[in-house]
Amino acid sequence: MHRGPGQSTAHPPHVLVIDDEPALRTTLQRVLVDAGLSVDLAANGREGLERLAARRPSLILCDLTMPELDGLGFVAACRAQPDVAAVPIIIMSSDQALAAARRHLSDSGVVLLLAKPFDLEVLLGIIQQLVERSAA
Repeated sequence: MHRGPGQSTAHPPHVLVIDDEPALRTTLQRVLVDAGLSVDLAANGREGLERLAARRPSLILCDLTMPELDGLGFVAACRAQPDVAAVPIIIMSSDQALAAARRHLSDSGVVLLLAKPFDLEVLLGIIQQLVERSAA
């Protein structure tokens, strides 16, 4: 199992993945766990908020377009909670959805807007940099 600098086996950085596509959730979980990260999964923003209540992640990877509570609503709810307001969030969606939401996300503290489909290795590198930066 590959571990980045500063990652211990006792408490690996924790990533919350929120996406309504089961195949993408499973793929992201596999890639992140293989990289030495712990992962929680949620199918929509409401489930994501439930996971946040149980465990504060090091980073959140969130789809924009989902049922029940979309990415915009999820980000707003996160930023209203002082204990998770500083957690880095990466938003992923289609180019068209990101373009439409960019204005709403500009002041939200989202660190990256990522168009689907994306390169998993590039995403993993970005996640590892953000996790290391937030742990420092």
